[in-house]
Amino acid sequence: GAQDRIQAAVQDPTVLRTATRSYGDTQLDGLFGEEGTRDYALSHLQSNADHRGVWGVTGERQETDGVRANADRTFNRYGVTYGQKAADSPSAFFVLAEREDQEMGLDNRVAADPFAAQVRYEYELPRLILGRNFRKNERSQTRFLLQSSALTLRSTDGSAPDFVQRFRDGSFDGELRHDVRLGDHHLLS
Repeated sequence: GAQDRIQAAVQDPTVLRTATRSYGDTQLDGLFGEEGTRDYALSHLQSNADHRGVWGVTGERQETDGVRANADRTFNRYGVTYGQKAADSPSAFFVLAEREDQEMGLDNRVAADPFAAQVRYEYELPRLILGRNFRKNERSQTRFLLQSSALTLRSTDGSAPDFVQRFRDGSFDGELRHDVRLGDHHLLS
């Protein structure tokens, strides 16, 4: 999809031009199956006018009715991505903003589970990833990556209408890495 091509294009813009010539800018996937399964995915990836950057959007939805009334599942993911290489060096910048959500019934095993017959589960997960690569020559580069996410979980029990469990958690992670090539076969990080 678009996000895989964007990550590759930030490292080497010719990847995008090759993929676009082979597959085009827009990808649409669909799947229909048993038990009301319906999966859709759309991605669009386009090169900037200078051919050193890309932007893209993605959307995905997966639905299934399941084998019983409370065995259904719906999953959504939406995202935007932007990447740009510097005009005068191999340095690059990358940003990904994405949101996932899922809702499902927990009575989804082969045999019916009376304890899960009414239990529903939902989560939301927005995510932001920023990356930067500073590269002055073939022997040395510095990279940093920042990631932030905030998870919200919620479960309910239809047999006890007042029962609601909520859980929230967030994370902020960073990585700073400097690589130096020693000779032709060794890399020190």
